Amino acid sequence: DGSAPTPAGMSPEHSEHQTDAEKLWEQVAIHPNGPVVEQPEPPTTTPSYNLDDSSEFLKSKAHDWRRNRNKVDASIRVSHLWAALFGMLGCASAVLQNEMIFQDVDPNSMLINTLKIVNTACTILTLCWLYRSHHLKVLFKRCVKHLRRGYALQVTVHPKHVLSRWLFWAEAIICGVHLPPFVTTEVRA
Repeated sequence: DGSAPTPAGMSPEHSEHQTDAEKLWEQVAIHPNGPVVEQPEPPTTTPSYNLDDSSEFLKSKAHDWRRNRNKVDASIRVSHLWAALFGMLGCASAVLQNEMIFQDVDPNSMLINTLKIVNTACTILTLCWLYRSHHLKVLFKRCVKHLRRGYALQVTVHPKHVLSRWLFWAEAIICGVHLPPFVTTEVRA
């Protein structure tokens, strides 16, 4: 008659109170080769994608990298690497300037000033990456407080939070001291 087999002793009136095992039994069809589970048919409609929904989804809190402590920590490491790279390039430029002056190149020459411009650019980039590193350290500290103590997580870090850190200023002064382009002085002992 086309109806699915029911377990022995089960009446049709009893179908309202079926257990999970009984519902599974109804899905199994008995064939000569053994039981075969009927596969549900795939949906015939195609899902529609709305760009407004996807942008809201991407902006949701669940996908904000600033709420993930591991991603913030990884970003701190990347910031340290970039700051170190530009700091070393600036140091190399300063050493090259110094060596060229010892080789009797005029300190006011265009080549020395070009190296000073490179040094200044590297210093600015180092300070930017240093700022980003301290910005992320403030965020990381907030993530830790949120996870360990249950504080509300504020992912927006204002510049005053970074600029009030004494360690930032100490590192900025150490990394920022250099001789700017077109400035030449002599120091004699």
